[in-house]
Amino acid sequence: MILWINRILVVFVIAMFFIACTVFYAVNYEYVLPEVHVHYYQLLSVNKETPQSKNEIVELVNNEFDFQYVLYFTNFGDVCINGRATLFFNIIEIEENLTGEQFAIVLTHELVHLKYRTTDERFTNFHTFLTLYESQSQYLNYCSLIFANMVFSHSFYPIAYDCCYYIADYLDLS
Repeated sequence: MILWINRILVVFVIAMFFIACTVFYAVNYEYVLPEVHVHYYQLLSVNKETPQSKNEIVELVNNEFDFQYVLYFTNFGDVCINGRATLFFNIIEIEENLTGEQFAIVLTHELVHLKYRTTDERFTNFHTFLTLYESQSQYLNYCSLIFANMVFSHSFYPIAYDCCYYIADYLDLS
């Protein structure tokens, strides 16, 4: 009987640890600033060296972050998910059939989740754009422009992901 009580107590303590980590480390930004419905089209024919493989893209993106993580390629099937980050274990799962630019954007997005320990998608999308835009890599700069145009089109992301106000404010598009 005492053995079962000890086991239940251990499971309870572990569960409370994960709940506490969620409350204290998964930062959520709930405020919403007014949307800006402008399109940001900058010439996308920039001088860039296009990586030849996903490993090269991973190397470029890793240069923007300073922590270890585990990357898995998976097939999410019919679910409209391109990537998923597990905050507690620094695990990233990414759809295996993404193009180079999509892969760079999704990997950066999931790494921003891990870096800031946040589940807020608007915050994560804006910092995904910032990371790509402020990168020293011309290829990642190119990806940031593709990402900005996807955000401004309002066709790819649901409203919880909409950070067009923040991008427009950062780029001073008023």
